[in-house]
Amino acid sequence: MPPKQQPKTAGKGSKKGGDDIDAILSEYTKQVKKDVAASSSTAGGAAAAPPSASLTLIDRKRSHQALKEQQEREKASAAERQIEQRLQHQKLQAMLKALMEQPRPFLNSPSTALSGTHAASAHLTCGWGAMQGWRVNMEDAHIMLPDFASSLAPLLPTPASPTTPSNVDLSKARGLFAVFDGHSGDQAAKKCGAALPALIATSIRDHYGAAIGGLSSPAPLLARQVEGCDVPFPCDGGAGVILHNAYKRLDDALLNKVTDDSGATAVTVIVTDKHVVCASVGDSRAVLCRKDGKATPLSFDHKPDDAEEKARIEAAGGSVSSNRVNGRLAMSRAVGDHSYKADKGLPYDKQLVTCVPDVRIAPLQEAGVPMYDYLIVACDGIFDVLSNDELCQLVKSKLAAMPSVAGPQLVTCCHDICNHCLAPSGPEGPTRAHGTDNMTIIVVRL
Repeated sequence: MPPKQQPKTAGKGSKKGGDDIDAILSEYTKQVKKDVAASSSTAGGAAAAPPSASLTLIDRKRSHQALKEQQEREKASAAERQIEQRLQHQKLQAMLKALMEQPRPFLNSPSTALSGTHAASAHLTCGWGAMQGWRVNMEDAHIMLPDFASSLAPLLPTPASPTTPSNVDLSKARGLFAVFDGHSGDQAAKKCGAALPALIATSIRDHYGAAIGGLSSPAPLLARQVEGCDVPFPCDGGAGVILHNAYKRLDDALLNKVTDDSGATAVTVIVTDKHVVCASVGDSRAVLCRKDGKATPLSFDHKPDDAEEKARIEAAGGSVSSNRVNGRLAMSRAVGDHSYKADKGLPYDKQLVTCVPDVRIAPLQEAGVPMYDYLIVACDGIFDVLSNDELCQLVKSKLAAMPSVAGPQLVTCCHDICNHCLAPSGPEGPTRAHGTDNMTIIVVRL
């Protein structure tokens, strides 16, 4: 039997970078035929395995082809990424151009002038402070009336008898405090500060039967259940109706009287002998500072991407993008902003943006023992920088370091908080986003 021949391998004439596939297959076929002929001449002999060298050449060719295809796919993917990056770059350039064409949102350096006053009544001592900061204009407003009772008393019948069952007697209101954070202008906030005390007083008067025999809520009270809130917040029928009506009347009063199409947040706190009652729309806040320095929130931000808020916005034909109503307004409830309340086919509590407040109530005492030292009402320019707990702890620590706590010390504390929250200056303006808004804060000693 002739000796078995080894398969031929490609010589120096093979193509650089890989063998010609036809040549390899031809050589492999010839060798297989020879192997079959050789094995058939041996009795009982098993067919020899295909030559390993030839298999190696084919495998190499297949691997080379697969690698080539992978490289082509990676090139195509890289090209797609380059196109996407180019489009994103063009989009960012367009956004930057549009931003540069708008009025500059910040000053070259912050306006650090501080304003503030203090006041007191037989029961409450309070102070407020404010700073324009980096913003071009000051668009905040506030109400600080520690002796609101003296304004309210002449309006009420004697004796005052509520027409709706209530756990809170607002006829015994002592103080009224509120903060309004304007946007798209300052008119709405300023008009709120001027008009709301009288509207709340007349709503209380009407509720206690002096004028029209009591009020009924014009829309369902939309107080939300907030996870993690440790205070029982019944949406009290009497107080809730009073403040709901006051906010609706306030919103109506702004219609056609605000020429800059502005709106405002509105957080309002009424302090009685036994309770605090808070109504809020937007993202300004009110908190109670406990004896241990922890915060008890009285309000929660109304943001467009909250499930309930988003459902209402979308049902009204709007959308939420970047946590903004129709990609523009950063809050889902506000007074003013009537361009978002223009659907005549919808009730006011179903509009894209509504003025219906959350109303929450908290007792001031437990078993006759006072639970809180201070009430704080402030805009988001403060809460953008400090959490509820951080603000309470900072206020308590600053006041604890003072020899006494009266009106002037409360104003000083408010000014210190504003300075603490102000964003530092850099070569090109503020060095951070937080701390660039207007700042207004009220601290009430309970």
